[in-house]
Amino acid sequence: MNEAPAKHEVLILPERLDYANSLRMMSDLRDFLNEPIQIDASQVAHLGAYAAQILLSAQKQWSMDEADFVINASPAFQKCWDTLGFPRNLVEATDPS
Repeated sequence: MNEAPAKHEVLILPERLDYANSLRMMSDLRDFLNEPIQIDASQVAHLGAYAAQILLSAQKQWSMDEADFVINASPAFQKCWDTLGFPRNLVEATDPS
């Protein structure tokens, strides 16, 4: 029997992922535990270290739960992510057009 692809929940991140927005994001992520999720970071202009750590931790949790976890990242998000030294293979570039 063919299974339909899992529907991904979408979490849209704000333009600025500072400490306060990181706490909101962490709370939102808890609501989607064990569900396939797509993180829409296409509008993120600033990614703080705390937010990046939360996303890295969440990706590991989803991996242990064997659920999809995809980050669609803006160029600014990717630059901050790379500067912090996190694995590039965890984020997917969004089309800037």
